Amino acid sequence: MNNREEIEQLAERALHSLDNLQQVDANDFLAAKAWQRMQNRRHGLSPAYNKLLLRLAVVLLMFVGINCVSFYVLNNKSADTASTATGVDAFASAYGLSSSSGNY
Repeated sequence: MNNREEIEQLAERALHSLDNLQQVDANDFLAAKAWQRMQNRRHGLSPAYNKLLLRLAVVLLMFVGINCVSFYVLNNKSADTASTATGVDAFASAYGLSSSSGNY
């Protein structure tokens, strides 16, 4: 119990010491220099970053192109095929089974 109370007291003292802080006025030259550096970093992207973005754009376009071509091919292929029987009737006709044959 004693340790917990000490910790709470120390925390309260630390928080109350922050109440008396005041904002420091910055030097105009340093503020302008920091502002200029931020502007330069924002506008001056590295060439490696530009290459990466270009590669990602090319890969994305290839992916979309392949998907469009496969969609077109699969739609045309399914439209050209004749209708096929499915289910129990298709299984029976494939193996020569009929309702008149006995079940073993």
